Order: sequence, then structure tokens, then C-alpha cells
Amino acid sequence: RMAANSRSASPSLDSPVSSLEGVGPKRARQLSDAGICTIRDLLFYFPRAYADRTTISPVSDAVLGERITVRVETVSSRHIRLRGRLSMAEATFRDNTGTIKATWFGQGYLAKAFTPGKSAILSGEVATYKGLALKNPDYEILDPDDDDRIHTGRIVPIYRLAAGLGQRQLRTSIHKVLNEQAEHLIESLPESLQKERNIAPIARDLEQVHFPDSLELAEAARRRFAYEELFHLQRKILRTRAH
Repeated sequence: RMAANSRSASPSLDSPVSSLEGVGPKRARQLSDAGICTIRDLLFYFPRAYADRTTISPVSDAVLGERITVRVETVSSRHIRLRGRLSMAEATFRDNTGTIKATWFGQGYLAKAFTPGKSAILSGEVATYKGLALKNPDYEILDPDDDDRIHTGRIVPIYRLAAGLGQRQLRTSIHKVLNEQAEHLIESLPESLQKERNIAPIARDLEQVHFPDSLELAEAARRRFAYEELFHLQRKILRTRAH
């Protein structure tokens, strides 16, 4: 659909993902399992959903029946065996305003992930379990060495993952590639059509698909790429008819 222009530095959009810094053979295989083989594939691997983390609330704001997103530290966790082969993970978290529990039914293995002192973002509906608790909340374990500006305090992309891939890993890779390759993207829509339909530059719409300023801008960018795909499909059909 798009090509790197003649000024493109190495690696180009059509280079394999293994040419990216920090992507070794194992990570390249994991990305390939998700259908990501080239840098272009990575840029056009759109989120399946978004998590609104523009508001991180203190634990003390938890209200029964309402959704909340908190940034917390793990106090303790345990794997609880239930009937048959079922299990659940139970963990206690805290911030400087209080503590809250979280449970994941059928996911007892998560107890190993939430070791004491591990920081995480939890997002879900407040229920009750030995007091107020989040039941099966969305979670993201934080790495203290990462820059959290693309993971918290904003609308965050959520991607479909293959085995071994993590949201933060994929998000960081896409953010890095967007910054490095934006100037090498060229438009595939005629300039007159872009002006007529008020279509933003492609680099801008790619940024809004992955790291939107609002959910409305994310949806508008998605519509642009859907339109672009149908435009080229129709043009191909018309060429075939002409022949």
C-alpha cells in the first residue's frame, strides 16, 4: 500500500522486524506468529481496543459497582485451588491511600506474576471479596525501567497478542518505529482527494490510530484507513474492467 521514499534510512519499511534494535530471533518469531514480519506490518498492526487511562484514581476512591483504574504496588498474592481443575489468583495491592484486593477466577497462574513490590495498573469494576475488590480486572505489570508516558495517563492501545508477546513490548516497539519512520511514509491517496475529504497526513493518522489524543480521533483515523483500502480496491476493479 505504501513505499519508503528515496531518502529512507536503513532499515526501511519493508525491512524485516529483526532489523530493529532489540528484536532478536525469539522476538522476531513471536511477532511473526502475530502476522508481523516487516516494519510496515508493525506500523499497520492496529489496536483491537483502547483503555482510557487518562485518569488514574487513588484506591480510596473505589466505589462498589463503579469502574476504576489504579496504579498500585503488590503486597501479596496466592494461588487458590478450587473444585476440579479450577483455580484463582488472589492478590492484595496498595497505594498511599489504602489497599484493595483483586481476584482472577480461572487464572491461578497469575499469582506468580504479582510478586511483592511489583507495580501494576489495574482497571475494572469494584465488587466485593473480603471487602472491596476488583474481579478479573485488566492489568499491566509495570517495569520501572520503562518510560510510562505511553502506557499510563493517556488513552492506551490494546493489541492482540501472540504467545510470549506483551502489551508494553509491542506498544514500545510501535511507538519507536512511528517516531523513526514517520518522515519516510508517502501518501497513496491523490492530493486532490485528501484536500476534498479533509484527510490528514498519513503519519498523523497512524499516530492517532496507535496513540490517540481522544477516542474520536482514533475512530476518525481508522475510518481513513478503511476508506483508503476500499479506494484502492475499487481502483483495481475499475482497471480490470477497463482491460
